[in-house]
Amino acid sequence: MPQSVLCLITLLAVTSPVSSHADAAEAVERFLSAWNSGDMVRLRGEVRYPFMSLMGPGAMHVAERPEEFVVDFESMRRDNGWVRSELEPQAYPVVSESQVHVVCRWARVNSDGETYREGRVYYVVHGRESNPAIVFRMPLVSSEINVESAAAVRETIDALLSTWNAADNPGMAELMRFPHAFLLPGGSVRIAHEPAELATDFDALRENEGWDHSKFHDLDIVYADRNHAIAHVTFTRHTADGAAYNSVPAVYILSKTADAGRWGFVVRAVLGSVEGAG
Repeated sequence: MPQSVLCLITLLAVTSPVSSHADAAEAVERFLSAWNSGDMVRLRGEVRYPFMSLMGPGAMHVAERPEEFVVDFESMRRDNGWVRSELEPQAYPVVSESQVHVVCRWARVNSDGETYREGRVYYVVHGRESNPAIVFRMPLVSSEINVESAAAVRETIDALLSTWNAADNPGMAELMRFPHAFLLPGGSVRIAHEPAELATDFDALRENEGWDHSKFHDLDIVYADRNHAIAHVTFTRHTADGAAYNSVPAVYILSKTADAGRWGFVVRAVLGSVEGAG
C-alpha cells in the first residue's frame, strides 16, 4: 500500500530546537495575516525576494521584485465569495541554519463560513537568523507517491550525478529547468535564467579541493505527483583515492515540462557548506 506523502515527510523531519519550528510557523502566520488583509503592499512585505511559485507544470514563476508578486483578491471575492484563508503547519521536513521547509494545510472560506477549497502547500522559509520569510511555494496535490513519476525522477537524479562526474556542463544544463533556483547555506538565493549561469569550473574544483568524483547517499523521493517531485539526498565529494572529504544534505525539487513531459531540476536547496550539485 502506498504511504501518504504527509507521513513520509513527517518521518524525515530533522531534529532541531523548537525555536526553529517556531520561527517558521511565525513567518507562515505573518504571511497568512497579510494574505487575509487583501492588501498587496502588506503581503509583498511578508515574503523574501526573489519569491518563487511553482504552481503547475512547466516553468516556475519568479518575482524578482515586490511589484512582480500579484494575487487577484478581487477575483477571489467575486467568483467564490472569499473572505479569508486558513494555514495550518503540519510538518517541518527540513530544518537547517538558514532554511525551514514547511508543509501546511490550507483552506479558503467564503462569506457563509464554508470551506470551498482546500489542500496542502509546501513552503520554504529562508533566512531563519534574520527576518525569516517565505521564499518558495508549491501546492502538494497528491496524497500518495506517483510510482511512475518517482521512477522517472530517480533516473533524472542519477543522470545529474553522471553528468556531474563527467564534468559535463552542457549535459547538466539539459537536466535543469529555467528559471532555476539555487538556495545556498547562509540565506542567499541564486536565480539562473540560462545554462551559462550554472556552469561549474571543474578544473578549479580539482585543483582547489582535489575533487575526483561525487556520490549520492540516502536518496529518498518524499513527494511525487504527475508534475512535481521533492527528493532528499546527501552528496559526498571524493578524491581520486576514494576518500570522502565533504558530505552535504540537499533537497531537490523537480518539475515535468508541459510539452515534452521531461523531468528537470527547478530548485536545488543545499543545506550544508558546499556549492554545487555533487
